[in-house]
Amino acid sequence: MAMTHGPSRRRRGALVAALATAVVLLWPATAWADGVTFTPTEAQQGNAVKLEFVVPDERPGVRTEKIEITIPEDPPIAEVYPLSVEGWAPTITTRKLDRPVSGMHGPATDVVTASLIWSRAKGQAGEGPARLVFSMAPLPQTERLTFELVQTYADGLQVRWGAGPGQRPLPALTLVPGDPAYPGAHGGHGAPPAARRPSRRRPPPPPPAAARTRTACSPPGWSPASAAARWWVG
Repeated sequence: MAMTHGPSRRRRGALVAALATAVVLLWPATAWADGVTFTPTEAQQGNAVKLEFVVPDERPGVRTEKIEITIPEDPPIAEVYPLSVEGWAPTITTRKLDRPVSGMHGPATDVVTASLIWSRAKGQAGEGPARLVFSMAPLPQTERLTFELVQTYADGLQVRWGAGPGQRPLPALTLVPGDPAYPGAHGGHGAPPAARRPSRRRPPPPPPAAARTRTACSPPGWSPASAAARWWVG
């Protein structure tokens, strides 16, 4: 008795085709699962911060050639500078403000950074993620800062990261209140400057007995109190 496997083979073929289609459709979601990240994720209002963005190449065989990070516009940040990164050449685009904003290391300015653009240096191999570093100061009195990032691959494909419609998710930088007693402290510690900390030194001992009497060789204005003061300062 002859047996036919036609329907069974057709079902198996349909199942294989469906699985292959599912793999193709799910590849982008799997490839972009980690996405763009940065550290630290939290900083202190009024202080400076150094951010490192990690942007992976998520398309096998096609490397990233350019990355642009747009700096939040409102409120504006006076000082935004890219730091040296091996294999990438940074450029800065600027914008003009209606009113100047105060800086942390210099006078107020009405020209601030609009975006930072890194282009891959010629002759550099495309291995591993791009690690782009820049500093900002002083951080505004707001709860968070939201960035936008455009990643351009060698074949012209652009991937947009941010919080807007059609963008792949990019977390915001959380800002926490600084120490109101010492605004603008560096490093996010809010510690008072060393000169303002109370001294724990013991009071100076009294001057030697031989020095308690002014002699003819003593300079004008000399007194035991001034001698002790000079010793303590020294």
